[in-house]
Amino acid sequence: MELEKRSLSSPPSPLSQVGRGGTRVGREETTNSEETSPTPLSQDGRGAGGEGIPDKWQVSPELRKKMIEVARQFRKEPTLSEAILWQTLRNRKLEGRKFRRQQPIGNFIVDFFCAAERLIVEVDGEIHESQKILDQQRQELLESLGLRFVRINSHLVENNLSVALDTIRQALTANSPHPPAPSPKFGEGE
Repeated sequence: MELEKRSLSSPPSPLSQVGRGGTRVGREETTNSEETSPTPLSQDGRGAGGEGIPDKWQVSPELRKKMIEVARQFRKEPTLSEAILWQTLRNRKLEGRKFRRQQPIGNFIVDFFCAAERLIVEVDGEIHESQKILDQQRQELLESLGLRFVRINSHLVENNLSVALDTIRQALTANSPHPPAPSPKFGEGE
């Protein structure tokens, strides 16, 4: 796949707390002093955190290490909506698909990622209302790798989880090479 080259005057900082959905307590904002743009890399998709991503961006080893550390910290301090959604996605609970949470991709960290489906699930909190342009630029950059997006409002996750999960299911089955896993019926296997 040939990647479309884009020129952004100022790409969103991957280490900024701006854009994280929901609310957190006791977290300081981290800034990135290395304002480097990602560069397309290999077709193999191998490497720590890059499993299943055929096209990825080359970032400096220092930035990559920092992104992994920031992702680990995000996993330790999820927003309420991220924590709720993770409980229904982890251990292949949704349609038998494996999801990773707080997955670094290039110089970005996405909320949830299903590599087999090339699907990113982003949980958008109130802050996303004020940064729609930055979110759109970030999404377009990630989509240039052939990744698909599903955006879910944090209030939907917190107040109507079944509708949020249906939205993800629809995205999983759209253009999916895998048939949906059968759901166990009540009373079976007991």
